[in-house]
Amino acid sequence: MASLLHDDVLDGSALQRGVPAAPRIFPPNLCVLCGHFLTAIASLLVVQLRNPEVTRFMSRAQADLVEGEILQTKNLF
Repeated sequence: MASLLHDDVLDGSALQRGVPAAPRIFPPNLCVLCGHFLTAIASLLVVQLRNPEVTRFMSRAQADLVEGEILQTKNLF
């Protein structure tokens, strides 16, 4: 969900699955902050599992998502 919020802000999406995208309803900066909040909460929940392999997997997934967004924006510069 967090990556969808961030992606809609970066892409300027008007729709998400046929309904208005969050940045069309709420200020984009609030959408980014909500995405950060969701990521932080997910990280806290993963850490509570006390499973280093799951923590490593989730950290890698988060890094991959951010890297993908950065690569998408490279055409803007």
